[in-house]
Amino acid sequence: MDSKADIIFPSDIRLKSSENTEDLKKYFQNSDKHYEIFYNSSKSSRGVAILISRDVDFEIDRIDRDPTENVLNLKCSKQNVFFNLTSIYGPNEDNMAFFNNIDNILTRNDVSFSIMGGD
Repeated sequence: MDSKADIIFPSDIRLKSSENTEDLKKYFQNSDKHYEIFYNSSKSSRGVAILISRDVDFEIDRIDRDPTENVLNLKCSKQNVFFNLTSIYGPNEDNMAFFNNIDNILTRNDVSFSIMGGD
């Protein structure tokens, strides 16, 4: 893979087996950017991830995963500036519980800003 992206938010990744997880890791770790992979997926449906280039210089202070595997949040920091990176995979129907869950995850972290990606 020849990507210039520093951060990628894949969704619907379906990492049911450890073999699928290893394939994902091999694919992105063998790319030109060498990504560190954080994921919330263990089923044959749903699942989200955040891939961060190892060239990016910030700390991961906290990881939040929802049990439905639709949300992954990384609270990050650099030079005392705190921010969220959030990968989401929304439901196919109106679901207020999903949005309330995202709100709960984001508001538990005292951050300056949030960056979200997904589907």
